Amino acid sequence: MENSRQTDLTNVRSTMLVSSYFGNRLYCLLLVALGLVSFWALPAQGGVEFVTPTNTCNHVDQIGDHKDLFIMAGQNVRFRVFGNSVDLTDRHSGFRIANDSGDGADTNARIIKQGTDCGGTGFALVEVDSPANLSSDIQRSLFFKMPFGDESRLQMTIRDFPPIDVRWDSHQDIGSCLGSFTLLNQSKTLEIRLPPGHQQDETNCDSRTANATIRPAPMSELVDKT
Repeated sequence: MENSRQTDLTNVRSTMLVSSYFGNRLYCLLLVALGLVSFWALPAQGGVEFVTPTNTCNHVDQIGDHKDLFIMAGQNVRFRVFGNSVDLTDRHSGFRIANDSGDGADTNARIIKQGTDCGGTGFALVEVDSPANLSSDIQRSLFFKMPFGDESRLQMTIRDFPPIDVRWDSHQDIGSCLGSFTLLNQSKTLEIRLPPGHQQDETNCDSRTANATIRPAPMSELVDKT
């Protein structure tokens, strides 16, 4: 009876050790699985960070600054998009442009080249085409596919060419030579009334000038357009 009891205790102890061993293995496997799930659930670390012109490292747009990049409408408008892994985006299958708002004007974008610059940050040189005769601003987004398959987005506004504000702001006694003049339409129009006999007058008025100031509306953040 005593030997039987010892054998039973030995079997129980062995069973407990085996259960503990497999229990610990299962616990470790669960921890590893949870760790992998947490890893894949983390947001991608790569993505667009800032934008510069093609020839400087000056930031014209920064992700998180609560505004879009804005460029002028037209062909072959270039800028550099910087960010971790942006230089790894496949320029053919990993890059696209999408319509956010505005008319359905045909817009195209492509990656010209990739590399590193401005402190060793990866970049993509992007070229955008849009109609030069837009009637209003349009919004588009560029998407860069990251190594893990997610996409990083850059929003931009493509601006139509605004009317140029031209105003006459000075003159040098132009009336005594050409006749009388009047500024109209808030100084945007200069009306000249020629004096009697002007058709037979062969004298020159090259000593008299009228100056105009051109004030264009705010245009692209980019300083160059090739």
